[in-house]
Amino acid sequence: MNSIKELTYKRIIPLTIISFIVITKWWYVLPIDAPHSIMTGFPLAYSCEGWHTSMSEQYFIMEFFIDILFYFIIWFSLIYLIHRYLIKKKLNRIITIVLISLSGIFLLLSILIVSNPDNLFYLKREFETETIETQPKFIWKHIIRSENRKQKE
Repeated sequence: MNSIKELTYKRIIPLTIISFIVITKWWYVLPIDAPHSIMTGFPLAYSCEGWHTSMSEQYFIMEFFIDILFYFIIWFSLIYLIHRYLIKKKLNRIITIVLISLSGIFLLLSILIVSNPDNLFYLKREFETETIETQPKFIWKHIIRSENRKQKE
């Protein structure tokens, strides 16, 4: 049967990458001494719009690692409990190939976006924020700012 090590690199890591990129949370915030911004990340916001140029982002490394660890622990616990108490089944090769391929594509596209030379990287977020609104964010969903939403109504 499958060892937990095999489950980790064939199921848990690809599911962690896919879910981390596809399902997250956006935060519409008012940072102190900065313009209204949209931050993303769950459970902590690890990314924010850059304020120095229009197409830039700010990334916060500590929050990013905490978020990745959170997703990994959720998937590890879920798959471990299923494997331990419900179903001990051999890994399907097609599902493994699809999961690894999808996670690789998502990872490469994310690396392409993050490698923008205008992006800024900080060890942790150094500014305080006041949260105005939060909602779940899916990769296919466009975020409309609160002030734009009020103008359309």
